[in-house]
Amino acid sequence: MNFWENDVTADSRPYVMELQSYLRALEREKTGTTAVPQDGFYGTATTAGVLQFQQSTGLPATGTVDRVTWEALFAAYEALRRGQAPPLYIRGLRQPTLIPGDQGDAVLFLNIMLGLGDAAYTAATQEAVRAVQQSAFLPVTGNTDKATWDAVVRLYNQGGTT
Repeated sequence: MNFWENDVTADSRPYVMELQSYLRALEREKTGTTAVPQDGFYGTATTAGVLQFQQSTGLPATGTVDRVTWEALFAAYEALRRGQAPPLYIRGLRQPTLIPGDQGDAVLFLNIMLGLGDAAYTAATQEAVRAVQQSAFLPVTGNTDKATWDAVVRLYNQGGTT
């Protein structure tokens, strides 16, 4: 049985918990926190989370989960989940932090992912790294540490460039 076919007054806690986990992940990604509980009850906080999702995606804001809302919510959650997948390990890129002035294969690889093509960590590289760090809510240093590498790889895998 599908969520949108359930009577939420019946024992639908597993479905509501699934809904809540999607809402929580999306809200946490967007705001860094969440007010949606994961308790299996379709209470006021869950209703508010559904309303917020519906409003943010242009769906009719009813606070109830119909098939269209469920499918949009699931698609948004899956897109988020794919974007947060850990990047693949790339042999040879073991330098923990890249900084302006560095050169070599790791810098070239970084610059290729940033849409640049230089084997040197230039001012353009530093500016692009800062943009990625800002968009990923990381400390904006202009240096490429592990968290920044992960953000660059996620952006690159999503087809985006700075």
